[in-house]
Amino acid sequence: MSLDSFLSLPAQTLVVIGTLLAMITSYVMLLFFCYLKLESMEALLNKCPLACHADYLGNSYRGRMARLCVVYCIIALPRRFAKRGAADLEQARAFPRKTKILLHIMFLLCTLSLVGMGVAASD
Repeated sequence: MSLDSFLSLPAQTLVVIGTLLAMITSYVMLLFFCYLKLESMEALLNKCPLACHADYLGNSYRGRMARLCVVYCIIALPRRFAKRGAADLEQARAFPRKTKILLHIMFLLCTLSLVGMGVAASD
């Protein structure tokens, strides 16, 4: 299949293909963070009560996803959680920049895939 024939596909098909690629990419990144980086990210936020006591779902896949979402929320909204006493603002700001960017990209891809599914379903 050449590039011209690929680009001549209907717009809805291109949206579906883009959505699937975004979904697969975000899921692979989610697995990477859940199983290889979660403990080190929680160790960097050891003064944050919300991140330290987020083991309420255990070590299952659902529990790891919930803990990763807690870490992301602390990183994405540090002032809000610091104001409520659920996070340490200095630790959230001292989080490694590359990891922050990767987390933002992962959740952006997840959001884009959800929007793409809505667009594809509406047609």
